[in-house]
Amino acid sequence: MSEKRQWVRLEAQCGAPIFVWHIPGGVSVALGAMVKAGSCDEIWPKEAGIAHAYEHMFFQGTERFKNSKQMTQFIELCGGHLNAFTNYESTFFYSKVPINFIERGIIYLSEGLLKSLFAPERIKVEMKNIVQELRMYENEPEQCADQIFMTTVYGGHPFAQNIVGTEESVNGFQRKDFLKWKDKFYYPENFIFVCAGGLEPQKAKDLIDKFFPVSASGKKKPHVRNVSMDLVGQVQKFAFTPKNDWQQTQVFMGATIAEGGSPETFALDFFTDMLSGMSGPLFQEIRDKRGLAYHVSAGVAQFKLLSHLQIYVGTDPKKWEEVVRAVRKVIDKSKKSKNLFRQTKARLLGEIAIAHDEASPAARISSAIDAIVLYGQPRIFEDVTKRIELITLDQIEAAVDKYLNPDRLTVVIVGPETK
Repeated sequence: MSEKRQWVRLEAQCGAPIFVWHIPGGVSVALGAMVKAGSCDEIWPKEAGIAHAYEHMFFQGTERFKNSKQMTQFIELCGGHLNAFTNYESTFFYSKVPINFIERGIIYLSEGLLKSLFAPERIKVEMKNIVQELRMYENEPEQCADQIFMTTVYGGHPFAQNIVGTEESVNGFQRKDFLKWKDKFYYPENFIFVCAGGLEPQKAKDLIDKFFPVSASGKKKPHVRNVSMDLVGQVQKFAFTPKNDWQQTQVFMGATIAEGGSPETFALDFFTDMLSGMSGPLFQEIRDKRGLAYHVSAGVAQFKLLSHLQIYVGTDPKKWEEVVRAVRKVIDKSKKSKNLFRQTKARLLGEIAIAHDEASPAARISSAIDAIVLYGQPRIFEDVTKRIELITLDQIEAAVDKYLNPDRLTVVIVGPETK
């Protein structure tokens, strides 16, 4: 079977798309369901964090599983694994099970997605746990500074808000709030199923049809999101937040760019790969040459609505200005480097080839979901490598000049005040 035939697209009777990567002879299966609802669909402040809170309540009791212990044991006692995560544009639930226990993986998804109970006593306890999650992030300097950067760089856009919400909103959630969210987003036509491993495509469809039937009231239309890039508005180019009990200053530099999957976003993603790695110019200039930081990173977070690029450095409170100057120097020099461009292209093609052969079923459904959000379907090996092979240094330089120039770049500093 050729590579291009590996991802098979089917449609469940309920209308949800199903993407299956069949591995003949495979003895395990990774199965997931993406719900087309994330934190950007919330109405702030009253719904702040409900997409993430709903993910938590998924595990807190269903018609069949009365508590989280029963649900998790159902998967774990066969050697399986289960988890979920929420981001700005979607919520994803998945399990990994031996193939002879595949029905357990389907039941786990069906119970949580369609039959959650939202018992008031469980809501009260779980919301306390989420408040502790919020406080945990606030006590981690890099996480805290990252949220400040997001709030600054996204301005009035929903992505500026914390996915976890606020203590006030989370503590105020009641059963009626979760039922309202469920009615709005949690129905089969608004799901996308992905499956990778030893399960054949038709068998995957048969199981999904069995446990995700068409509603007695008939089919519903999938949710259509309407969020504009224009919501970002005017953005500060410099922001300093004092944290005088910190020992280190967190430096974030970046900008919102374009729609995820677009040529410009891809060019900037490639550019951050040019900067990155221990042998890359960012690490070499900031750490090896100047001794300014232990942790240095650069990357693009691709979202369908609006992506962003960020460069991070944790440094001495008295050295952040030197860091900002050094990063700008690296950007200006690297965007024109033909040698660095060629090296990066060769490295990425090699990394992708190795990752392709090493990918587990769980890794395949995770990457498939990312691609489905951006492109509407999973991407195959040839798609990814062809795009890398075709990109040019001129495209990268043009994107850098457009989005990372001094008038566009935002600098966020979080740390102790100094004289």
